[in-house]
Amino acid sequence: MKDVPILAAIVLGITVRASCAQEFRGTILGRVTDPQGAALPHVLVLVTGEETNVSAEATTEDDGAYSVAFLNSGKYRVEVSLMGFKTFVQSGITVGVTQHVTVDVKLQLGEITETVDVRAEASLLDAASGSLGQIIDNTRVEAMPLNGRMIFMLNRLAGGVNWQVPTFGATGTSGLRPFDNAGGSAWSINGGQTGTNEFLLDGAPNSTRGRYNFAPPVDAVEEFKIQTNTYDAQYGRTGGGVVNMTLKSGSNAFRGQAWNFLKNDIFNANDPLNNSQGEPKAPYQANQYGVTVRGPIVRNKTFFMTTYEGLRERVPFPTRTSVPTESERRGDFSQSYTDQGTPLVIYDPLTTTCDAAGRCTRTPFPNNVLPSSRMSPIAQRILALYPLPNVPGQRLNNFVNPVNTGRYDYDSELGRIDHSFSAASKLFVSMHHNHRDEFRSTNGLQGTFANQGQWPQTRINRGATVDWVKSMGTRSLLNVRGGYTWFTESVEQLEVKQFDRNLLGFTNLPGQYMPRIGLDQYNVSGGTTSVGVGSDGRGTDDRTASIQASYTRHLARQSLKLGGEYRNVQARPITTGDYNGFFNFTRSFTQRDPNAGDSASGNSVASFLLGYPANADFGGGNDRREQWHYTALYLQDDVRVSAKLTVNLGLRWDYESGVTDAENRLVRGFAFDQASPLAAQVRNAPGAADCPACASLMSGLQFAGVNGVPRQLFDADRDNVQPRAGFAYALTARIAERLLRDDALHRQRHQRQGRRSRDRPQSVRGALPRRPLAGAGRERGLVDTDGPRHQLRRSR
Repeated sequence: MKDVPILAAIVLGITVRASCAQEFRGTILGRVTDPQGAALPHVLVLVTGEETNVSAEATTEDDGAYSVAFLNSGKYRVEVSLMGFKTFVQSGITVGVTQHVTVDVKLQLGEITETVDVRAEASLLDAASGSLGQIIDNTRVEAMPLNGRMIFMLNRLAGGVNWQVPTFGATGTSGLRPFDNAGGSAWSINGGQTGTNEFLLDGAPNSTRGRYNFAPPVDAVEEFKIQTNTYDAQYGRTGGGVVNMTLKSGSNAFRGQAWNFLKNDIFNANDPLNNSQGEPKAPYQANQYGVTVRGPIVRNKTFFMTTYEGLRERVPFPTRTSVPTESERRGDFSQSYTDQGTPLVIYDPLTTTCDAAGRCTRTPFPNNVLPSSRMSPIAQRILALYPLPNVPGQRLNNFVNPVNTGRYDYDSELGRIDHSFSAASKLFVSMHHNHRDEFRSTNGLQGTFANQGQWPQTRINRGATVDWVKSMGTRSLLNVRGGYTWFTESVEQLEVKQFDRNLLGFTNLPGQYMPRIGLDQYNVSGGTTSVGVGSDGRGTDDRTASIQASYTRHLARQSLKLGGEYRNVQARPITTGDYNGFFNFTRSFTQRDPNAGDSASGNSVASFLLGYPANADFGGGNDRREQWHYTALYLQDDVRVSAKLTVNLGLRWDYESGVTDAENRLVRGFAFDQASPLAAQVRNAPGAADCPACASLMSGLQFAGVNGVPRQLFDADRDNVQPRAGFAYALTARIAERLLRDDALHRQRHQRQGRRSRDRPQSVRGALPRRPLAGAGRERGLVDTDGPRHQLRRSR
């Protein structure tokens, strides 16, 4: 019986460190034989894109094998012509991300002018590689419903992928919209830790610290692949998996799509908090709209694709918080009670007395009322600006904002141009950008002087990729790619900055805006009812520039690929800290015992009215210019031992430098055996004579690059060599039939995984589990600690 190519791959992988990002395109390969199955060497094979009419060619080896690589996702036609044989044509061949599609050609005797037109679908099995993963094809990309249209949510269709669902305060789940970078990156792939996966866009890095930077609009994506195990030596720099995404390109026909997804409070139920307070449903509206256009610039040669997507969302965040009561603002705490319903006693801090044992106590204010002469006019003016309680009978959690509207404004643009100089030289350029402003109050005190938290928080992504492929004859290919990605996140307090602090009577304060003032106990989920301008600025500024190159050579029975990559990674956050000052008020100055708190005495509002902060600070911002370098080299050798057996051998070397700062502000360690830089000041300070240890103060921080300390934050490893090996073998039809039946039963149990239909051939793969272990510096090692363990999986 004719063999059916059902794949059995046992893959041995040893990976000591996270590594590199590489090829995203597919390959068509196979063998050309005569009617008796004998190999036909040196035969020209022509592969043509059906939508673009752009061609690539290859010549068969001595065993009749051929391979055409660097094919964009899409449909292709294979043509083979040889004197004495009929011309072979097979069309409708679908090539996916990183996919190796097998098209075996059996030529029939006859005239070359005669054509054998094959309509059968090519084999879906990747018989040339042991890598595991799932392709999310264009049909699923466009047809699957996505709440928020965040493309990476389709990762959930792949086996071995688990989304570590992040919560979003009390409002639900984060990660459903394209700008939810942290929540949308919280994937555990094949047991790896979240934040350690690699995201690629058109083959170039789309992440810096394990989270994606740019999420393309759904309608701009051709397809992508979640690679759960990557045994090819060209892949790496991941502690979990690789999400390899490719954009659509243009074709000889103009095509376009336009969309508008609407969400409205008409379709929503009321919020439970509003229901409990008898409040009506808050208004809500979201429109996510856009357009994609693609087509030819020069037919059969130059093509374009461009996409715009926008989102305007007005979403309620009903919030409950605590505000001072009307009488408390006047210094009258006679009606203030504890959570247990007992009177809350306010003590005078100026009456503190302590006995010989150090036990202290204070005297309560008469009638629990503060004297007007003791109260700070500035504190009184600030408290007068708070909204009054609207929940009766409660001292805390006494204010509800049933609307507390959050505002999200988002715009995303991208474009791609593909150009074919000739059948031997092709180039594409893609560029993308998006901008998101989030106005969301964490305490519900909008329109006041209160610190809102994110007003706004702004995220901006910029990036570009340039890729060139050159055929050097029919057996050699050169690919060079450059990429750049830049992600920033900043926070401002625009509404609070409009408040004139001079109206309150402040003098001699740092900065120019209202200082931040915190009141203990007056808290809200996700923030506090603190007032004033806190820390703002650019908290995240990640930039990655990369260049990758590979050279592929097809020999008689093997395919060699030599390549490498260099990345320059920079982090440049700049934040202000509390540059206008921060004053924190607690119960400590008005509680009975200054050294021990209790629930029956003291109040932060009373301490505030008296003008006694428990602590204060200034500044504490963040200004760094970090940089590090990454270099990788690899060699991959795929050997065709026979028509059924292919052996994959690879070797990879990685180097990631230690982190440096332009101003040497990184702390590398602690010097226990060196004199402290403060030793002279301490030795000569008043009272130092009574402190013997002060005469020679030892130890202090070691700053990288200062006083002979190495500039790098840690010593980098240079011995990260990773051998990789695997093989693929075609089994017999009888075994294939049994595995197909078992797999059909498995699909019925797990339909939610989005498996392929039962009439498609399946594969069985064996894989060593890999599990991330803690490693030095920023990385995580990948080491097999359990020995061989076979897992049966289906091809995707």
